[in-house]
Amino acid sequence: ANSNAISNTATWTATSEPGGNSNTVVANVTAPPASGVVKAERDVTAAGAFSAGPITANPGDTLEYQLTYRNAGSGPAAAVVVSDNIPANTLFVAASCVPACTTVGVPVTSVSWNLGAQPAGATVTLLFRVTVNAQLPANSNAISNTATWTATSEPGGSSNNVVANVAAAPNSGLVK
Repeated sequence: ANSNAISNTATWTATSEPGGNSNTVVANVTAPPASGVVKAERDVTAAGAFSAGPITANPGDTLEYQLTYRNAGSGPAAAVVVSDNIPANTLFVAASCVPACTTVGVPVTSVSWNLGAQPAGATVTLLFRVTVNAQLPANSNAISNTATWTATSEPGGSSNNVVANVAAAPNSGLVK
C-alpha cells in the first residue's frame, strides 16, 4: 500500500499581540491497490463471443482466452505479473498472445505478461489462443482454465475458472 502524509498547520493573528503558528498535525493516508483478473473464453472456430462459460467446443477447435487485469484500488500496484497455464488436452497457438507474452516450455506449458506498475483505475486486456487436441483421453471432455496474478504491493490472486466442454464423439471400432 502507498502512504501519503498530509500535514496541516494553522496560523493566527491578533491586533493586541503577535501572531503565531499552531502545532503541525500529520495524517497518513493509505492508498492501496486492489488488483484482480477476470477471465473469459470463446471458440474462435465457431465464431463465438467471449463469455465466462461454460462453452462448447469440438476437437481441433481454436479457443481464445481473454484475461482482463484491473486495479480497482486507490493506489498503484507494483510489479504486476499475470500468468496462465496452458490447459490439459490443448496446444498453445504460437504468436497468439496480445500483447506479446513470455512462454515457458516446449511445448508451451504457460504464458505470462509482466505489466510492471499499474496506476489506480488501470485496465489491461490480454489474449492468447490454444487448439483443442484432436483426440482426448476417456472421460476428459472438460477443459478448465484459471489465470493467476502477483504483485509486490499486495497479495496475488486467481481469476475465475472458465470451462470448455468438448463434444468429443466416441472413437470405437470392432475388429473381427
